[in-house]
Amino acid sequence: MDPHQPPADRILFDIALGSDDRPAEETLDLIRLAEALGFANAWLTESRGRDVFVLLASAAGRTSRIGLGTGITNVYARTATTIAQAAGTIAELMPGRVFNLGLAASGRGLVELYHRVPFERPVARVRDAARIVDFILAEGRMPPAGPGERAGPRLTLTPMRDRVRIFIAGSSDATLRFIGAEADGWLPVWPSRRHTPEQVATIAEAARATGRPLPDVAGYLYGGLDTDPDVVAATRDTLAWYIAANGEAYRKLFLRYGYDREVGEIVARWEAGDHRAAAAAIPREMLDDCALMAAPAAFADQAKAFVEAGIARPVLRVVRELSADRVAELLTETAGLMRLGGGAPSS
Repeated sequence: MDPHQPPADRILFDIALGSDDRPAEETLDLIRLAEALGFANAWLTESRGRDVFVLLASAAGRTSRIGLGTGITNVYARTATTIAQAAGTIAELMPGRVFNLGLAASGRGLVELYHRVPFERPVARVRDAARIVDFILAEGRMPPAGPGERAGPRLTLTPMRDRVRIFIAGSSDATLRFIGAEADGWLPVWPSRRHTPEQVATIAEAARATGRPLPDVAGYLYGGLDTDPDVVAATRDTLAWYIAANGEAYRKLFLRYGYDREVGEIVARWEAGDHRAAAAAIPREMLDDCALMAAPAAFADQAKAFVEAGIARPVLRVVRELSADRVAELLTETAGLMRLGGGAPSS
């Protein structure tokens, strides 16, 4: 049996929280709750506020079973060496568990406005950073400075490559081929059930060409129960922002998905200043295709549909607008619907 495709009644189900969405202590409490409920992994995003590695180091000390990870660490904010140092250190703090390192370019606005770094060569930048991190975590030293050069100086860092999995976010063909050839996994945001199979096929083709197994696929699925109007509204608002205000990458992504008319309407309303109308322009078809949004009776089947499309590890991305108490309720109900059990393995 393919280890990335568990039985239909045992989906490896993860959660993702924003490091900036609520006070740090509330975020850590929710990770502890997720562990108790049986979620396989907890991922923390990083944007403009709290340092994700600091939060995850604290979470490592307060949990014992759940896997932890970044989703994502942008490769412009830190050097590849500091990313390797942070990931290796946290892996050392959580023996017996795996640390999931999500890497990506993020968006031009965040990189240039908040980090004051030119948003240049994003695909190459992610590839180069992943290779350096891979080498450092495996060898405990810097890679060669160039072709024909000797390996670089040693770091006082215990090699942790076997306990750190490198996931790459991104959807260009070049990125997908790199994932298949060299990475441990793909971490798509807003994956499409209709188009994921062809994207996974690109990854699989590159993996076969290099004699590797299919990398893991952990997909960020915004949403929750559609019986909660706040969850539905917040998911629509978030998707509208991604399409209209988060740079060109996600706009192009949804155009590739075939939502030309919808994207045009969302962008036009957003740029006219009517953000509520932009969110209202998102049809339910888009939510069904790219979000995990369903009534309780259909929630597990929706998750399984993403698994069948190629998202082996659904990651429920909790919207930031919900209070910690509401998130706790959502996680508890979701765990019951997915038949998760306390003490689930973190692999």
